[in-house]
Amino acid sequence: DGNAAADGGEPPYDPMKDPTRKPQRSNDPGWNYGYWSEPPNQDLVVCALCGKITSGGIKRHKEHLAGVGGDAIG
Repeated sequence: DGNAAADGGEPPYDPMKDPTRKPQRSNDPGWNYGYWSEPPNQDLVVCALCGKITSGGIKRHKEHLAGVGGDAIG
């Protein structure tokens, strides 16, 4: 059926689990719901819930999650 994990192969790529797409020392809860779009560019954050890209880093991403602000693109 094409499911690599079921076939015993590598699981599909998940950017939420890629350590290069999040800061390693941040305790900010916003990173539970997003990751950097194009590391090392820390300005663009992809929402793991809806796929929107916000510019302005984690602060603007959290505004997107809360439904305030207007910096979402895409």
